[in-house]
Amino acid sequence: MLDRIARDFGLGEVPEVPVVRVTTPEDRDGLIRGCMAEQGFAPDAEGNYTYPQAQDRAFGMATYTCWARYPLHQRYWGGAPSQDQREKLYRYWVDVRMPCLRRLGYTIPDPPTMEAWLGGQEWAPHYFAVPKNRADEEEVERLCPATPPGYYN
Repeated sequence: MLDRIARDFGLGEVPEVPVVRVTTPEDRDGLIRGCMAEQGFAPDAEGNYTYPQAQDRAFGMATYTCWARYPLHQRYWGGAPSQDQREKLYRYWVDVRMPCLRRLGYTIPDPPTMEAWLGGQEWAPHYFAVPKNRADEEEVERLCPATPPGYYN
């Protein structure tokens, strides 16, 4: 994820950022929001980040820094998932999450084949579903969870 943030914001070389605390899905969002506020990018009451376009790189660096400081515990990403886990996740995203996000009005392009995705082609339906604010983000996750039930067990 850090590589994607650096790439999306065109950060190029990024500094090594020390981990402050390993997090769980339940506490990570609050820690990230607090970190972003410390970096000068406090979200508004609805959870949105607004800043002048000239601050885009600074916002990207703050995002990178905060995500690096508060990584998700390995239990929740499982290191390198097994082939079976990856196939299960792909099928879930294609058969359940993508249609759910489309029903909510998001435009999600068709996925690559499973073989292409397993071979490294990046795609996830949530890459294309960007909620407008924190409340929308929570509603999307409630209605269309990112992972299948029991995926981390």
